[in-house]
Amino acid sequence: MKKKQIALGTVLLITVFICGISCGYFLFKSSNVSVSQTSSVQSSENTTYSLTVPSEESETAVITTTITEQSTLTDNGWPADGYNYLAIGNSITKHNITSYWWNEIGMAASDEDHDYFHVVLKYLEKNNENVNGLACNLYGWESQSQDRDGALYLLDGYLSPNLDLITIQLGENVDDLSTFQSDFLSLLLYIKDNAPNARILVVGDFWDRENRNELKETAAKEANVEFVSLKGITGNKAYYRGLGSWVYDSEGNLHEIEHEGVAIHPGDAGMKAIADRIIDTLAE
Repeated sequence: MKKKQIALGTVLLITVFICGISCGYFLFKSSNVSVSQTSSVQSSENTTYSLTVPSEESETAVITTTITEQSTLTDNGWPADGYNYLAIGNSITKHNITSYWWNEIGMAASDEDHDYFHVVLKYLEKNNENVNGLACNLYGWESQSQDRDGALYLLDGYLSPNLDLITIQLGENVDDLSTFQSDFLSLLLYIKDNAPNARILVVGDFWDRENRNELKETAAKEANVEFVSLKGITGNKAYYRGLGSWVYDSEGNLHEIEHEGVAIHPGDAGMKAIADRIIDTLAE
C-alpha cells in the first residue's frame, strides 16, 4: 500500500513539474506576443495615412551627418558651436514627395525658398553665425488620437540641448479634440525637457476648425512657451495656393496643382505671412 502511495505521489510531482514548465512557456510566449504587438503599432506610425487632406508620413530619421561637418562636438547631429533651428510640423512644414506633390518642402510653396521654414532660416542666417536648420514632419503624433504620448519618441532623434530655436506648427490634422489640449501640453513639456536651452514658439492654426487654436494657445501658456498668433491668416482663403497653380520640383521642373488637398495649403503669400509672424515674435 505504501509503495502505491509513493508511486502516486511521484506521478503527481512529475505532473506538477511538467505543468509548471508549460505555464512558464506559455507566459513567455504571451509576453513575446505583447511586445510584438507594441512593435507593430510603433512601426505603423511610419506608414502613409489617408485624410481629407493629403496623406503625410511621420519621419523618424536622425539628422543627417552633413549638418555636423562644422563641429566635432555634437548632440543628435546638432553642432555645439552653431545656432540650431528645428521646425516641427505637418505638411505645411514639410511633406514627402508623392504622386501629387513633388518636393520635400512645405506643401504648396512654389519652391524651397518660399516655404515658411526656409524664409525663417534665411532671417536667422542674417542675424547669426553658423546657422543650422531642419524641418521634420510629426504627423504621426497628430494621427495618434488614442495615445499621442506614445508617439513622442518620434522626436528623440531630433531634440537636443544644443537647439536654440524650435517652432511647432501642429494640430491642423486633429479632428477629435477631447484630449487635444492636454496632449499638446504633454508634447510641449517633452520638448522642453529634451531641448532645455531652446526658445520655443507655438504657431497658430492655418485652417479654422472649431476651437483648436484656442486649445493650443492655452497649452502654450501652461507650458510657459510663446504663442505666435495667425489671426487674419487662419482660414483666409486668400492665402491658399489654389487649384491650377504651378510649383517647382527639386529638379526645377514645373507641375500644376490638381489635388484639392494640396490646393488648400498656403501658397507663397501664405507661407511668407506665417514666416513674418514668427520673425516678428523673434524680434520682440
